[in-house]
Amino acid sequence: MFVWFWFPDYIFAALSLFNWIAWIAPDNFNLTAICGLKKGLGLNPLPTFDWNVATHVFDPLVIPFAVTLNTFIGCLVGGFVLIGMYYTNALHTGYLPINTNSMFNHYAKSYNVSAVLDDRGWLDEQKYQAYSQVYLAASSLTMYWFSFAVYTATISYSVLYHRRDIVNGFRSLFRGYKDTAEEFKDIHTRLMSAYREVPEWWYLVLNIFAIVLGVAAVAGWPTYTTVGVVFFGIGLALVFVIPTGIIYATTGLQVEYNYIAEFIGGAWLPGNALAMNFFKCYGYVTTAHALAFSNDLKLAHYVKIPPRVTFFAQSAATLVSAFVCTGVMNFQMRHIHDICESDQKDKFTCPGVNTYFTAAVLFGSMGARKVFGKNGQYTTLLSAFPVGAVIPVVFYLVQQRLPKTHWFRRAHPIPLLNGGTTWSPYNIGYVWPAVLPGWLSMVYLRRRYLAFWSKYNYVISAAFSTAIAVAAVVIFFAVEYSGFEINWWGNNAESGCESTTCTRLKLPAGEYFGPRIGNYS
Repeated sequence: MFVWFWFPDYIFAALSLFNWIAWIAPDNFNLTAICGLKKGLGLNPLPTFDWNVATHVFDPLVIPFAVTLNTFIGCLVGGFVLIGMYYTNALHTGYLPINTNSMFNHYAKSYNVSAVLDDRGWLDEQKYQAYSQVYLAASSLTMYWFSFAVYTATISYSVLYHRRDIVNGFRSLFRGYKDTAEEFKDIHTRLMSAYREVPEWWYLVLNIFAIVLGVAAVAGWPTYTTVGVVFFGIGLALVFVIPTGIIYATTGLQVEYNYIAEFIGGAWLPGNALAMNFFKCYGYVTTAHALAFSNDLKLAHYVKIPPRVTFFAQSAATLVSAFVCTGVMNFQMRHIHDICESDQKDKFTCPGVNTYFTAAVLFGSMGARKVFGKNGQYTTLLSAFPVGAVIPVVFYLVQQRLPKTHWFRRAHPIPLLNGGTTWSPYNIGYVWPAVLPGWLSMVYLRRRYLAFWSKYNYVISAAFSTAIAVAAVVIFFAVEYSGFEINWWGNNAESGCESTTCTRLKLPAGEYFGPRIGNYS
């Protein structure tokens, strides 16, 4: 894998996104919009020869195949919703690219955020009314709808399917402060009892220390937000860490609560993108780290690492990573040419950063009320919250009614909905490649050659991931950073609508879509 990764990453980049259907007629908009892997929906039966792309959403050698298949089906359903929205010009999406995480004004041009902000970086209503509303592509709207639905579905699913586990968990928590000598202990717990546990007050002291640092940072620097954002992150984690932890433990999927944090932050301090970003950071990272640390503790429990060793390892790694991540980010910003540009030659196009920026403008600068409130242009997306809460109820009732229906018992509402969140700017070409190796590993080999599968499956998965990571570092510093390039068709295969921006509908000269200037909500 180390040797092979040189081909899709450096020698023959077209293998990474094998866009062979779009190459047939690169100027055919409908073909590239549906089948294109870079700016289209990626409906391509052979989309990649790059294991890094195939495992973008998750590793199919690790995740249960039912989860892989459910996620793919959810992504496919989201794709059909997206196509219907785009080709009917719903919410003016027909004037925009079909799949992008960028923002646009009513002239279908890139949205100039500076044109609507004051000297502080806050929304200026007069400038906003004189410029334009923010418009999103069909892919972004699909992604937001499914994201909103996943949040309520996660809570609904956890209550319906795991209410007894939740109740027993709280009972165990309260019993933790009492005598637990009579509790049932499995073999792992009995073996781990040889090690000293981490006292509760260690976690308490660490938590208080982190809160103090967070409050001091928010209050001591010009963050233009309230110290309440620190406690907001803790509160959000207390609400969602149990349902998301259940989903993570049973499926391997981590439901990300960044959008609900953005929604609340944007409604709390509308017009202030910087404050919203703090809400997003504390709201999402607190829950994500709680799940990550819980996962580490679970792994340490099964491989018999002493709890206190795990505690210090986690604490030290967190401290070191703060400096490492900051250093890497500064190195990238200063030394990588054209970083985050769409045509960056080494693929440092920053899709996640662009999504982050779009959310900052949408939920922060504009504010959740302006976009999703009464008369907002995307109020209809709020329908996802009640729909998401109802979907697990439907699944639960049907599965209770038809308990012997094998295929429906494999259906899982959370991966299905989560599949719809994979759009913008990614597409189904990043999900489909995981299905075949997932079936080969988790179904065929696991059933027919269990001993071979047990011995080599996870080792191969770890080896592939490690080889790609090492190869990527070697390629970047050995050849790419020094400017050595291989210029040939295999590294410059895209043309037509896959290399430029194409839309289905065109505006007449001087015209724009949406409400008239000065009449925005």
